[in-house]
Amino acid sequence: MEKIKLLIKLFICFIAMLLTIYFIYEYYNDKKIDTTLEYTMSEKKNEFDMISNLKEQYNNNDIKAFLEIPSVLSLPIVQSDDNEYYLNHNLYQETVKAGTPFLDYRINSLEERKLLIYGHNSTYRTLPFTSLLNYQDKKFFTKHPEIYLYTENGKKTYKIFSVYIEDEDFDYVNLKNFNGLTFYEHI
Repeated sequence: MEKIKLLIKLFICFIAMLLTIYFIYEYYNDKKIDTTLEYTMSEKKNEFDMISNLKEQYNNNDIKAFLEIPSVLSLPIVQSDDNEYYLNHNLYQETVKAGTPFLDYRINSLEERKLLIYGHNSTYRTLPFTSLLNYQDKKFFTKHPEIYLYTENGKKTYKIFSVYIEDEDFDYVNLKNFNGLTFYEHI
């Protein structure tokens, strides 16, 4: 009877050890993703050829733009023909849990009035969009008022006018054609 209890304890310890090793592996495997999402302005030699340079650097024609909020984040934005692929793929098109920030597939042009860019957030590791939670602080909001979007057609500047955390309403994904006051009512 004592031998059976000892074997059960050893088995439980072995399973616990395997789970610990697995979670450590997953944690450090995901950490490598963070380094692929670190970019600086020095990588951008010329804003007009930046996108083609990034496409060449990552061998990825899905790169459509470069998003920058100075001192907050700077990273390429991709777009595929669905909103699923980049949930778990990086710029090199490798499978990773953190994915890559991406433009909604329904956006036909970066000249549209409303652009939806999706990205993961995490409470246990640093991802690019995690820093956006700082906008809940008025001082941070005031210090970082603009977003720059570099495209093949040049640089666009957006002024941040409000911040909120979306609930499960999902009305923000509405991409209907807005004209006149209907756009302002929506936002």
